[in-house]
Amino acid sequence: IEKGIEQGIEQGIEQGVARVLLEQLAQKFGTVSKEIQDRVSEADAETVLRWAKRLLNAERIEDLFDGDDQAE
Repeated sequence: IEKGIEQGIEQGIEQGVARVLLEQLAQKFGTVSKEIQDRVSEADAETVLRWAKRLLNAERIEDLFDGDDQAE
């Protein structure tokens, strides 16, 4: 049961981090495509945090993903 609770908490954290990044992307760049929404939502928390750091200097939404493999 504890393992299930831990997994649920981890999943909730990942969803929360992804949601914050999507909100930031929308604020900075306007409408976020379904493709980008899906990519962010499906990524693990570590990847989303890496993208969030890149957002600070990004001039285009694509800059977040430069150097990342599309299969993340």
